[in-house]
Amino acid sequence: MKNTNRSRPYVRAIATSVLLVVVGTTACAETMTTGVEDRLPADGDAGVTAPFVAPPEAGSDSSASEASTAALLCIGTDCSFPYATCATDGQVGYKCGTNLLTDDQNCGECGNACPGDVFGERRMITKCVQGECQLVCQGILNFGDQTEDPRDCNGLIDDGCETDVLSDPDNCGACGTKCGSLPDGTREPCIERKCGCPAGTTYCPGAGCVDIKTSTTNCGACGTVCEPSDSPPDGSKHLELACRAGTCTYACRPSWDDCDKDASNGCEPRLLGSPNCGACGVTCAANQECSTFQFPAACICGGPNEAVCGGQCTDLLSDPQNCGGCFHRCPSDGANSRASCIKGYCTSECEVGFGDCDGNPLNGCETDLRHDSANCGACGVECDRAAGQPCVEGRCLMVECDAGIVTK
Repeated sequence: MKNTNRSRPYVRAIATSVLLVVVGTTACAETMTTGVEDRLPADGDAGVTAPFVAPPEAGSDSSASEASTAALLCIGTDCSFPYATCATDGQVGYKCGTNLLTDDQNCGECGNACPGDVFGERRMITKCVQGECQLVCQGILNFGDQTEDPRDCNGLIDDGCETDVLSDPDNCGACGTKCGSLPDGTREPCIERKCGCPAGTTYCPGAGCVDIKTSTTNCGACGTVCEPSDSPPDGSKHLELACRAGTCTYACRPSWDDCDKDASNGCEPRLLGSPNCGACGVTCAANQECSTFQFPAACICGGPNEAVCGGQCTDLLSDPQNCGGCFHRCPSDGANSRASCIKGYCTSECEVGFGDCDGNPLNGCETDLRHDSANCGACGVECDRAAGQPCVEGRCLMVECDAGIVTK
């Protein structure tokens, strides 16, 4: 299936917006008592304060009292802390578009940039935390096949984030979480933030967590090493020294098996295709393929839109790496977007908080739905820009009017 960028559909992702709760008052450019539901959050939104309602008088009907009072909401025009309008690279940003508590370039006040240094030996970086530039741990680090989660468990800035909570038995998963002791006097290991070995494995000193049912160096018990016999079997029979059910023996090499149960000819078929795909007697269906890119081999695919691409089964109608055909990779079209495959055609989806409001896929998702007063929370949702109403976190700013509560 061939993709053409000119004719493909373009997907717009509507970002989920969060209401900024504003405390304070402003001169009312517009007074609203009803019809503001489209500018207010749904019930239950986190961090949302409901409009103030006067408490009912003693002896009165509560529901009737609530129905007769309403908070007046007005269009807000002034930024309320911690939001401010700051310039970036000489360009004035969106009105109220900067959070002074978290912005690394405007920490506590506009223009106060936190140092960008990375203190590698300490596993620390500088971030804006509650309006102050502070040294914090870098977070999870990857070094090839090794991963670390450094934390500052001793509270000393000199050695930075000295503890890896992924593997430290004194701080396993979190600072201060200690693993227990084993009968031999050693400590329980800390593996992936959890004390002890995974189910089905045993901790052996010097070897870590092993399966003593299959380990040739700890077969049946820690330290029991399988040794070759004086008369090993003929190498042409595809056998090797192995540990099976905790006992040292000779067994078939990987991808081989004794399907005819005749010990005289050893492990005679390779399990790499029908009628022995991954196991004796496994035959793939006519629309399947025996994949040898995995161990053991297995029958894969068979669905109406599936195909084998590079040894893996994929859906050609939805896989952006194999869209409409194997190895046809969908590119991202522009900023703030990610590649997507819909019904075998390449398209793009906007990242959360951005939208393609000009309808032009070539420049991606160009609109910041969190701060653009002409497209606040969604394309086409316009704040009262004539009055100077900003868009804050995807909502047109509303505040309680100076008049307060009016009884109807």
